[in-house]
Amino acid sequence: MKRILCALLIFSMLIIPAACQRTEAPDGEKTVTGANTAAPGQIPVWDDEEGETSARNEDGAQGEGEDGEPARNEDGAPVTAITAAVPDKEVKSISIKTGPKNTVYYAGSPIDTTGLTVNVKFKDGTEKTIAGGYGYSPATANEGVKKITVSYGGKTDTFSIKVKDDALKGISVKSKPNRQNYAANEKIDTAGLVINAQYESGTVRAVSDGFTVSPASFSSAGQHSVTVSYGGKTATFTVTVRSGKSALVSTIRVTQKPKRTVYYLGEKLDTSGMIVTVNYTDGTSEELKEGFKCAPVNLSEKGVQKIIVTYGSKSTAFNVTVKEDTVKGITIKKGPNKINYYQGDVLDTEGLELTVDFENAASKTITSGFACTPTHLNEPGLQEITVTYAGKKRTFTVRVKEDTLESIEIMTGPSKRTYYVGDTLDTKGLTVRAVYLSGRVVALTGNDVTCSPSVFRGEGASVPVAVSYGGKTVHFGVKVIANPVKEIFVDKKPTKTYKIGDTVSKDDITVKVKYENGNTETITGFTLHNAQIKKAGPNYIEVTYGDYATGFTVNAEDTVTDIYIELNPKKLDYKKGEKLDTSGMTVKAKYASGDTKTVTDECYVSPRDLNGIGQQKITVVYQGLTAYFYVTVTE
Repeated sequence: MKRILCALLIFSMLIIPAACQRTEAPDGEKTVTGANTAAPGQIPVWDDEEGETSARNEDGAQGEGEDGEPARNEDGAPVTAITAAVPDKEVKSISIKTGPKNTVYYAGSPIDTTGLTVNVKFKDGTEKTIAGGYGYSPATANEGVKKITVSYGGKTDTFSIKVKDDALKGISVKSKPNRQNYAANEKIDTAGLVINAQYESGTVRAVSDGFTVSPASFSSAGQHSVTVSYGGKTATFTVTVRSGKSALVSTIRVTQKPKRTVYYLGEKLDTSGMIVTVNYTDGTSEELKEGFKCAPVNLSEKGVQKIIVTYGSKSTAFNVTVKEDTVKGITIKKGPNKINYYQGDVLDTEGLELTVDFENAASKTITSGFACTPTHLNEPGLQEITVTYAGKKRTFTVRVKEDTLESIEIMTGPSKRTYYVGDTLDTKGLTVRAVYLSGRVVALTGNDVTCSPSVFRGEGASVPVAVSYGGKTVHFGVKVIANPVKEIFVDKKPTKTYKIGDTVSKDDITVKVKYENGNTETITGFTLHNAQIKKAGPNYIEVTYGDYATGFTVNAEDTVTDIYIELNPKKLDYKKGEKLDTSGMTVKAKYASGDTKTVTDECYVSPRDLNGIGQQKITVVYQGLTAYFYVTVTE
């Protein structure tokens, strides 16, 4: 017992500030005692029996952020309630013994429970007073008289507070705008302007928009004050206005390049000796040796590299030459930390250092950028590793011990454990642990192992599935149930147009069955009903398969079965050489549907020239069908 108390004492000295210590009550309950003052520091508060902690102030409430805002959870949401510690005994009731010192707040401020004590009565007849460890809600409140609910062991009591509106007290400039130099009559640019808004509660919030500035511009040169207005409060900052348009850069150019214009790969740009001449729109100019920006600074591309020089809104450029220094040789300065491996391990180059000697530049030590082969150590015994850098090579030796797979073990079974017959095994969620002779443990998933069967062909309450890896096999069971038919449907319908009397063939369509598990399968044992086309237009064909039925529609066109001459032409007597006159003739077509239609104007009539003597047969043709009438021809 003494050892436990000593350990707790050391733990509290290391973690818990003196203002609040975690102690053990006589009945074994964890409590938090001490001054519950609202200090800026935070201490751990035990929220549950597992020892989980959350950052809270000494009164149990989560602290404020740097801008005075209430503390937020990891997801960014404001804390709405403080969780109570879990008592070791069942609580019968609680009552507030002494209220908190502070009962007046500004809206949004965190509740301060300093001075609040709670009397706890347990169901075993004992009671005690606690000054912390209780929960309360809400953690912050809006304007008005509000009740705060205190909770402990599932029991509650309340106390009231008054919450006032947190009025804006004043503002000040936290960060001036990015730009503070202007030409006359240029509009003020507020980009980068941030103000601090101070509230009656003492809360300070940084504000970067929603304010106004005046005046918007200045016509005269010199130092000018700009007024920022926000929420009825004001603050000021100054800007410099240069005469005319001299503040506006017209052009820039590099009038003197840096002393150094030749570099080796990886070196940084040196602008020593460089002069940039800036020309302004008012005709003035100046020479700058600094204050401009150059990019890139790190010279990582071989060859002639363009350096962009920027000042104000203008830019220019000059070139430097970047050469690749020749590597003269490499040596292994320090070998890797790990030199003993098991078969199948991956090479670890941590700690390996090379010294690189160049033709021109000074030697340097590198710990990366080189290549080592082989990287996978599959052969047992002493193995030589080749290090390559810039075409230069060195070697070092590692020892590889033979490692064998001892066993595999299913850690978690797959998420899906019930299947229909015909379903494919889903290994999502399956994790397997492979243990090797070396003690190495490899975590595997369903993608790393082989499972059999992969498709379930028969039913069973516990169908075994074999999981294999590296010659080792373990099993788990799944439930496989019958896969009933849900529906049938026509997947492919006929595309041709039928005629009355035609019969729709099973070969003209594709029928599929859909099972309860969503799988589909093409079937041939279906039956067609009303397959013979009996009318023109849409015809519905029914498909059945066992107790299931569906159907589809095909279009049929009406076909001509015969033609006849209803009325002969008015003129039937002709002189030799006259042309046939069909005026008054009526020709009708009979259709398979029984309908008739006048088709006189669509018929072909021959002959048209009447050169023979006596009775002549005149042929009328429509869609390959013929009819006849006779005329008499005389000299």
